Amino acid sequence: MKRLINLRVVFSLLLWITLSSVAFGNGKSTTVQGGFCSLKNQAPIPGLMVSMVHPQLGRSNPAYTNEYGYFQMFNIPMHKVAYYLEVYWGKRLIFRSQIMVQGPISLPVKCI
Repeated sequence: MKRLINLRVVFSLLLWITLSSVAFGNGKSTTVQGGFCSLKNQAPIPGLMVSMVHPQLGRSNPAYTNEYGYFQMFNIPMHKVAYYLEVYWGKRLIFRSQIMVQGPISLPVKCI
């Protein structure tokens, strides 16, 4: 009897996790990619931390620009409410822009 109750608890928990993950991103996610360069000399900026921040869904896992200044983020939930694309150099916020995520996004290189 106790084992049956434990199985019900585990099953209920797994069902809740599955349903909440679908509801979190409406079951659809996409990619966001782009690049950053120096305003001074148009050279790529490697090592920038890039995050997507949503007022309801929270902050994405960060991506980092590569040696060519490009980044790519995966599994960003599509949503009707805009995200903020935030770029950090260390702990300092150096760029922030609002973007809608309703499909794959390829942003142009932005010199900052």
